[in-house]
Amino acid sequence: MHVVCIFDEGRMVFLQTLVSCNYLKGITMTKWLFLYFVLIHTVCLAQTLKITGLKNKTAYACGLNEIHVEAEGFSCKSLIISTDNGRIEKMPACGYNYVPKNVGVSKIYVKAKVNKKIIDIGFVDLVIKDVEPMFFISFSKDGEITKSDIAAQGYVRADAFELGCVYYIAISVDRFAVKIVRDSKTIFEKNNSGNEINFETRVAFKKLQKNDVVLISNIICRWPDERIKQIKSTSFKIID
Repeated sequence: MHVVCIFDEGRMVFLQTLVSCNYLKGITMTKWLFLYFVLIHTVCLAQTLKITGLKNKTAYACGLNEIHVEAEGFSCKSLIISTDNGRIEKMPACGYNYVPKNVGVSKIYVKAKVNKKIIDIGFVDLVIKDVEPMFFISFSKDGEITKSDIAAQGYVRADAFELGCVYYIAISVDRFAVKIVRDSKTIFEKNNSGNEINFETRVAFKKLQKNDVVLISNIICRWPDERIKQIKSTSFKIID
């Protein structure tokens, strides 16, 4: 709960309450009018600041975290949003894309511009976590895949996203290793640079047989902020 001073259309009701309770008894007309105009200009109200759109007030580093900011008594257009970690991009209505830079804790500061004055409403603490990208061939990240599907691919990718579109991070694949196992024996091994499947690997994919296992390891990825990290290995079983 945050307390700020704003204009309020209920000031007359407040004055009437004072009169009915004899709080203004004995006050001269001049003083009464002075009090009235003071109340016209500023009435202090308890304000509620809300930031929604995140689970457990948790955002993800370098991702687009969609948040919605509301401050009771203020319009969306009057709000000024900032942070001490990363950047905030305005969206329609009271929506914002929040892109944290560092893992840890960040503050979202909320102010409002009212009659050319800046009012400090408050701030909300958020927990910033890193994400674990998933490696994809076609639309599969692991498990079973058809020979025709894997053989048709020219590129791989690593995605970090949540199925509610709460965040999405564009991560590039720097390199990865491919191993094909048939009847418990390794029949092919090749390192790949970038996210493109090299020629030798594509040829090997076209020769896959049912029950072959394709192992993907040493997956090195690059984050938008240029961090480089190895992610979890994965495997695919050929089903036809």
